[in-house]
Amino acid sequence: MIDHFPSLQQKEPEYYTDELIKGIILVLLVARTDTMSISMEWAMSLLLNHPESIKKIKAEIDANVPEDHLLDEQDLPKMRYLPNEKLTEFIPERDEFKKEEGYMLPFGAGAGRRKCPAGGIANRVLELTLGTLIEAFEWERVSEETMDMTEGTGFSMPKVKALTAKCKPRDATIKHSLVLSSIWLSFIIRKFQFPF
Repeated sequence: MIDHFPSLQQKEPEYYTDELIKGIILVLLVARTDTMSISMEWAMSLLLNHPESIKKIKAEIDANVPEDHLLDEQDLPKMRYLPNEKLTEFIPERDEFKKEEGYMLPFGAGAGRRKCPAGGIANRVLELTLGTLIEAFEWERVSEETMDMTEGTGFSMPKVKALTAKCKPRDATIKHSLVLSSIWLSFIIRKFQFPF
């Protein structure tokens, strides 16, 4: 798409200005990274407030993913508990949302023709990332206090108080040396603190 902008600018220089092109590229970058990291922060906050759900996700992954490899995209269809959350309550056990109860619309999914064109893949990446974090690490809150779930302001609805959590590699994960050098670790380091 970026390669296409110069040809558009040559055809319509008055419309495709440098400022317009920079703005479009900025929106693409922000929409891709900001929404994903904020969605992950909300999901991890909810899970840390419900440690019994982390145990259930961990058990589901352990039962469906061989011990010698990490959660992969091919494993996601076997997961029933991992992809579930409800708009106003944290109830992963539910089978599906009912229309009269409302929908959670991450990435603008289901919001008509203006919805995010990458919403489907974004949800899969979110499930895969969340599952891998839970498979690879033991998580807990920094204190006994529950995570603050106050909504902030902004384009992607960030949390008012950033997520801070403790984690350490699970025993089974230490076998997977690739985990410690993977892109997941760079995400974790940026998003979470390591008081251990």
